[in-house]
Amino acid sequence: MIIHSIALLLSVAVMLISVPSSHARQSSIVELAGKGTGLVAVVSKKGAEDYTEYAEGLLKERLQKLNFKVLNKEQADKAKKDRLLMEAIKNQSASAMAKISSEYGAAFLVRATLQSVASHEKMGSWEGGSSFSLLVIDTKTGEEVINVVSEPMGTPDNPAPMEDSSLAAKQMAISKAVDSVLTKVGADSETLSQLSSITANYHSAFSTDGRLVKAQIFSPDSTQLLSALEDRLEVYSLESKEKVKSIESPKGDIISLAFSRNGTTLVAGTKKGYLIVWSWPDLKVKHVLDAHSKGTQSVDITPDGRLAVSAGGDGKVKFWDVASGRQTAKIDAHDERILRVSFDAGARNIVTVSEDLSIRFWDINTRKETRSFKESMDRIESAILNKDKTILACATRTIEIDLLRKRRMDKRYIRLRDQVSGRDIFTFEGHLKDINDIDFFPGRRFVVTGSSDKTVKVWDIEKRGEVASLDCSNKVTSVAISNDGKYLAAASSEIQIWKFK
Repeated sequence: MIIHSIALLLSVAVMLISVPSSHARQSSIVELAGKGTGLVAVVSKKGAEDYTEYAEGLLKERLQKLNFKVLNKEQADKAKKDRLLMEAIKNQSASAMAKISSEYGAAFLVRATLQSVASHEKMGSWEGGSSFSLLVIDTKTGEEVINVVSEPMGTPDNPAPMEDSSLAAKQMAISKAVDSVLTKVGADSETLSQLSSITANYHSAFSTDGRLVKAQIFSPDSTQLLSALEDRLEVYSLESKEKVKSIESPKGDIISLAFSRNGTTLVAGTKKGYLIVWSWPDLKVKHVLDAHSKGTQSVDITPDGRLAVSAGGDGKVKFWDVASGRQTAKIDAHDERILRVSFDAGARNIVTVSEDLSIRFWDINTRKETRSFKESMDRIESAILNKDKTILACATRTIEIDLLRKRRMDKRYIRLRDQVSGRDIFTFEGHLKDINDIDFFPGRRFVVTGSSDKTVKVWDIEKRGEVASLDCSNKVTSVAISNDGKYLAAASSEIQIWKFK
């Protein structure tokens, strides 16, 4: 989570974890888990701002997997919106420490700084470098209980990473710097190396009664799965492993779903071109809106649930006031069908991905295109932004004709693009048939794909490879990852759910 518009070009990302009440010595980060509450802020020095989100994602992932308990989202959002508090945190003022202690009940401020990020070309490859620091302050006494900086790179014991691109080299350097800091404060290096492993255990299955699932989404609290079985919306409990609700779509088959981040509103797009707005969790219909002439292919909604966006087979993007159901704006965005529309992290821009093979960015106030990319492939099958809206993944297909052997060869790829820099991160290949859907685990590490080859695959972006392949009973039409990263749902001739460690 990134705090915008902070002085001196510092980007701030906030989350809450469990830490203890006091330590007089240089403490271990492992000792701090589960013994109190702490407010964590990640800041970046000038020149490293573009990589704050990436560093924050890595740190958050590692802390959570080191058994830190993240407090509820409402507390994190409240802290994030307190600009004066964020400014005081940057300056480590006594008033900030007092407020963190009294208002948030946090015994510690945990502040990390991304101090530098760099890369340079070397013998046809790119060498990366980065520096990261971690500071922990007792909010009651003002005492520093942890203050460490990552080991410098470029030594025989800590060589700088070499990668195929400048971006990949920088990202790997940041990863090494974060791990260096955590190792210095008590995280076992072997434990950190195991954080890239991911284990899937089969959890449950639900019958679709022969209906095709084109869209799925987990509830904001990750306790329920919502699946669109053509013209019905089914709700399943992950705890009881039972269907708890079933409602009929007022306008035919549902093909897209999105929740507001505050968990109060669910929007859906239908094959007939309508946008449906439900309240959550009672699933009462608030609006049924005639949106697009050729199907409402994709929908999204701002975190506060006030503004929805829809995109259709007609190439148009439309904006809707959720409270009134009134259309507020329209963009003639593409000449061909739009596969995905998403608000960016700050909900000030939208990203559209189309069958015309272009990815375009639009300012929602001016409705003007701000930048675009043209993908080098023959077809885009699906696309999605990760949960913090910093990486775009596209499922693509290229066609090669072997004239000598008189045969056609289709190749399927997952292409990853960094939304901050606009550069390609990596391309995965492994499915034998079309990739029908994509989703991300929380953070920037793992992406999951579902294919007509009857498999679901999990890919490790950092290690650049496949880390899990799950067999399904039929071709996979939809995949979804829960917000806490614990559950994966894949729809084929049935809905299958796996639980991850």
